[in-house]
Amino acid sequence: MPVEAVAPAPDTAGELFVARQPIFNRKKEIYAYELLHRSSMENRFDGTDNARATTNVIAGSFLNIGMNKLVGASRAFINFDRTLLLSPLPLALPPEKVVIELLETIEVDDDVIARCRELRRLGFAIALDDYDPGSPSQRLVDLANIIKIDFRLMDSAARKEHTAEFRKRRISLLAEKVETPDEFQAAVEQGFKYFQGYFFARPSILRGSSPPPAKSRFLRLLETTSRDDFDFAQVEDVLRHESALSYQLMRYLNSALFGWNSPILSVRHALALLGAEEIRRWAAIVTLCGLATDKPGALLSCSVIRARMCESIARSSRRSGLRRRSSELFIMGLFSLLDAVLNQPLEVALRDLHIATDIRETLLGSKAHPLIDAIYATVKALEQGDWSGVTAHSETLGIPAAQISKLYWDSVEWGNQIAAG
Repeated sequence: MPVEAVAPAPDTAGELFVARQPIFNRKKEIYAYELLHRSSMENRFDGTDNARATTNVIAGSFLNIGMNKLVGASRAFINFDRTLLLSPLPLALPPEKVVIELLETIEVDDDVIARCRELRRLGFAIALDDYDPGSPSQRLVDLANIIKIDFRLMDSAARKEHTAEFRKRRISLLAEKVETPDEFQAAVEQGFKYFQGYFFARPSILRGSSPPPAKSRFLRLLETTSRDDFDFAQVEDVLRHESALSYQLMRYLNSALFGWNSPILSVRHALALLGAEEIRRWAAIVTLCGLATDKPGALLSCSVIRARMCESIARSSRRSGLRRRSSELFIMGLFSLLDAVLNQPLEVALRDLHIATDIRETLLGSKAHPLIDAIYATVKALEQGDWSGVTAHSETLGIPAAQISKLYWDSVEWGNQIAAG
């Protein structure tokens, strides 16, 4: 699944790069995030010091970024090796927010078992990573709340056997690397309780399907606001006949995102204050929200963060021509997962939308515009924790990689505000 990569601001002491990956329950609601360390702008953890990696995750999460901003009401899975598990550090963490995830390479002895018992008594949940029946971590099974199984490395018969066994022992199973809707459904049927993987952003393609009538009003609003010959009167007419949309516009404008000196009391007043570009942005967001009501919240969150990030990179780039197209690139990021929202091939989903040809081609995988391609590739590299990719694309765009990381965290925070508003 796309990993939402977050780095503290570059003015902090040292550079700490943290990626977060959502963990879902059976309702496709976010249960937790696994926090992963990146020691540098590389596409992997270097593996030289697990204790330092986890310390940096905790420093970046609790001190620099803030745990509430990073995981909200969810929990955080944090990796521990033997050294750090036995240190005083886990005892300083809030048990209601943290799941102690024990690496599959952990050396299990009496001290490790005693510490796990202590942590359980204090209210911590314990997860075993990459469970292997023959590994040393087998001794920890009875102390675990959650066991993680690589869905693609274990065959179906073995998965069923383990789920049956662990359910009797009241241990929850988490399926890792669940990459398609069909795999997610299979994991649910086999008794898994939690899930990690790309499945939430993959469409369940329904050829020839179209949005139901209840959602058509959102597409009408989008079609009206995305025309080149933007007409305020036509937008007002659409909103006048759609009270739900008018209400959402007023709520959006009166949210903390703006901070007007006095409340906005009419649609006409709202349209005049916003202007054409901001109306297009709002219409795109509210359309996506309306179309994605039956989808995982993470899908909408990822789309909104992508939108803000594409726009922010365009505004910050020293390359000519991108700044004036920042609002178009906002739309590119927002609709980059439209296939998963509408359960249609992306080419079909984009067919009737008024977006520039080069942006459409970038979303469809063609190399139409090197700089626009680089922006989109940068956002996806950030999601995957691909720091070497971020560095390469940052050079193309003329933006320092550390600044791109800061822009991404600002985009995550902005996305949280949109969700709250």
